[in-house]
Amino acid sequence: MYVRVRHLPDVEVTLESMLKPRVATLPGHIQGVYVQNICKLYGRVLSKAEASSDDELVQRASRLVSEHLALFVHSADLEVQERVSTDVCSLT
Repeated sequence: MYVRVRHLPDVEVTLESMLKPRVATLPGHIQGVYVQNICKLYGRVLSKAEASSDDELVQRASRLVSEHLALFVHSADLEVQERVSTDVCSLT
């Protein structure tokens, strides 16, 4: 899955969709791609929020990502666990 962020009509909605609990049932290699692209989308949301001085969007997106990335910590795939652990540490 390759996400072209600039072509997404609503990055926040896409980010929310990618953080739904059912994603944790996907195979490990797919979860790894999800985690990587979730971070890209999160970065795009933060850039958008910074450009418009929208502190509420920053808080909302940060809360969403930090709360939902944790479900990947228990993945059976070690690469997913490593990616998400690094990403969670970066958020805190």
